[in-house]
Amino acid sequence: MSSYWSKRRRILKHVQDHLQELAAACTAVPGAVPSYSEEIIDGTDGQTTAPVAQAMTDSVAFESCTDCPSTEEDIEEEEEDFGTKLAEWAVDNRITHNALSQLLKILAKDHPGLPKHPRTLVKTKTEVKTTELLGGTYHHSGIEHGILTQLLELEDLQSLQSVSVQINVDGLPLYKSSNAQFWPILGLIERYEVIVQQNKLPFLIGIYYGKKKPNSLQFLDPFVAKAQWLQREGIEFEGTCLPFKISAFICDTPARALVKNVKGHSGYYGCDKCTQRREYHLNRMTFPQMDAILRSDNAVPDDLSEDSHLCGETPLALLAVGIVSQFPLDYMHLVCLGVTRKLLHLWLKGPLARRLAPTAVKEISSVLLTLRAHVPCEFNRKPRTMDEVERWKATEFRQFLLYTGPVSLKGLVSTALYNFFMLLSVAMTILLSVSLCADHADYADSLLVVFVDHCKKLYGQEQLSYNAWIGAPQQRSQVVWPARQHLLFPF
Repeated sequence: MSSYWSKRRRILKHVQDHLQELAAACTAVPGAVPSYSEEIIDGTDGQTTAPVAQAMTDSVAFESCTDCPSTEEDIEEEEEDFGTKLAEWAVDNRITHNALSQLLKILAKDHPGLPKHPRTLVKTKTEVKTTELLGGTYHHSGIEHGILTQLLELEDLQSLQSVSVQINVDGLPLYKSSNAQFWPILGLIERYEVIVQQNKLPFLIGIYYGKKKPNSLQFLDPFVAKAQWLQREGIEFEGTCLPFKISAFICDTPARALVKNVKGHSGYYGCDKCTQRREYHLNRMTFPQMDAILRSDNAVPDDLSEDSHLCGETPLALLAVGIVSQFPLDYMHLVCLGVTRKLLHLWLKGPLARRLAPTAVKEISSVLLTLRAHVPCEFNRKPRTMDEVERWKATEFRQFLLYTGPVSLKGLVSTALYNFFMLLSVAMTILLSVSLCADHADYADSLLVVFVDHCKKLYGQEQLSYNAWIGAPQQRSQVVWPARQHLLFPF
């Protein structure tokens, strides 16, 4: 599609060519048509007009000089301005490079001055400062830069009195055919009332690239040094010094053991919440004890040496962070992909004495399919049959545990099995609700005790392995993970 100025230039050229053709025709046949150099008498009032050719030429020339860029410099300047606006539009609306590349191909015919590649258009930086570290490469973006960038994009921050950030560290494999992996350090500003309705994305603090998991915590040193300074000095934002704090480290079990530099979950003292020693039972490491002494942020129990659980010092100990209380448990992996999935697998493929009958499985699947039409759009996925449990995602196990499971299992499984499932469902419903958890944490704790006890009786002690933990609030007035009491969940 041609631009406005291209159309004007094309029309101007056609008019000038047509005038030249008419002038040539009048010269070739004298007297047939009045010459454009002669004056023409108007038949209505006898007034003379200016020569037609001169009048039209002057009019067109005037418009050309005032409105239409006629020089190559003007055209290039117009193309550059159009490219700048296009780049700003692409960045503001987060247009992908693939979509922008296709758009540039469409515009290339009418705007040959535009670049062919989207990176050239938006002037993306392709070079970053990296450091060789631990046999890999590390890039540090900075925690203060990420916080200020997000605060500048938010509105109505007058009631913001401090900045509280959650930190995430985890491994990310890049390819199936290679051991190459990223270990990013991400930050997320906690939700305040003034920004609860605004979408927030995590920001990058640093990222490590290597062929294997880092064998040292040295890649955390730049982050820890800056976080220490911010905790002491605060963050300068719009002339105000805002106190800074780290509210929690959100990590899964292996990453949590890495950054805390403690024994992994497969060790005898692999629990980072309590002090019990695991028991080896039927080729599995189990946690049968439910009343073990809890670990604290500031001390290790006297009857347990540091070497039994700790692998060494961690740089995170330099921060004003509770090394136990501010490392919450990973709900998605431990409960949704841990307890709930294992429970369904035992019902479908477990011991024959505890396995559901094929007819019951079909009836439950039929109910789940019936519920598809009534599941609102707030859920990411619709219910699927029990035959597809192997391909269920974490959100589907969560949906079954909290919503569709209590309905679909009712009347189709034995009362004992249904009540056993409801112990977990009700406890998790309480712990996942801010208001319910504050008032009924003790009740949820008692439900989990009964659930673990029944699990041991139904499926054996070998199922009490480290795969799912649940925590209750440290105090009833605080909704913080982990908790005053926590239980090692089966499976």
